[in-house]
Amino acid sequence: MGEQMNATFEQTAGLSDPDLLSLRPCNVPSMFLCHHGFRVNIQTSEENLVWKQHATWRQMPGLSDEKKGVSFQSVSHPNRYIRIRSNGEAWLDTFEDTPQFRQEATFYFRPPQFQFWPE
Repeated sequence: MGEQMNATFEQTAGLSDPDLLSLRPCNVPSMFLCHHGFRVNIQTSEENLVWKQHATWRQMPGLSDEKKGVSFQSVSHPNRYIRIRSNGEAWLDTFEDTPQFRQEATFYFRPPQFQFWPE
């Protein structure tokens, strides 16, 4: 059950720009998806602007599936996207115009894997 809880994220107003978005794990709402050294991970919220920019994303049409998928472009490094590499690690990588990069940087919304509140 822990992995399901960790894989369920909530979209919030962007920490550095409320017109964009930030993502936080539902089971730890004081933490956000952020990058440090271009590695994407979950970190405790900080009050400085640079950290907030590293935890704010621009949701774009999916790089490999514009109709159903989404991609997350970095606010602090707009030429970089969240990408799940072939080894399963999440990184903020520079855009590559290849089918593999486009696929690894495209995500799909699914019903929550862990339901905190009954519907």
